[in-house]
Parts: sequence; C-alpha cells; structure tokens
Amino acid sequence: MSADAPTTGGRMLLVILPDDDAIVGAARDLLSVKHGLDSYQTHRCRGSLPGCPLDRRGVPLWREMVILEAAVPDVRAEMIFRELHDTCITGRGDGAMLLLARTRRLGVASPQD
Repeated sequence: MSADAPTTGGRMLLVILPDDDAIVGAARDLLSVKHGLDSYQTHRCRGSLPGCPLDRRGVPLWREMVILEAAVPDVRAEMIFRELHDTCITGRGDGAMLLLARTRRLGVASPQD
C-alpha cells in the first residue's frame, strides 16, 4: 500500500444547510432511504456562509445551521454528491455548502495535499 492510499476506499461527505426542516429532511431521506446510509451524524452550529443574509452594513448575519456528516462508499460518492447538490444546494442562495473529501490515514500527507 502506498503512503497516500485511502484507508477504506470511502469518502467523507459534509453538508452544511440552513436550519430548515424541509431541506434537512430531504437530505436525510436521500442519504438513508434512497442510498441506505444510516450511519451519518447530525450537528447544529451557528455561523454564516457566502449567500447568507446581510445586515444594513453588509455584514453577514449569523444563523442556526445543520451539518450532516457521512462516510460514503467511494464508488457511489460522486453520484450521492451530485444528488445532494441538486436537492439541497441548486437554486438556493441562502448559505448552504457541500464538501466531499477523500479519507486518509492519520499522519500521512498526500502529495496532492
């Protein structure tokens, strides 16, 4: 195994959404019902992202957000990413973010990093 090889062949998916029950529910349904991924974490946080509302001075307003974090199989990662993007991000200008990363062994740097 090379020094920068993935540990499991999986990817880490991170979805940051406004605290909106409808859109968070759609993301959870996509992960658990459609793709059978029932081992994801849900966190709540407060902050702002590009696209969040601004106050009268142009400063982003902090707001409640939900983070969904899931380990997804490498072979389905891109498909799940695209479906989540289409379901939760496309057409929404309210500060949502979707990230997909490779999993690596701790302490081993990749030449790509």
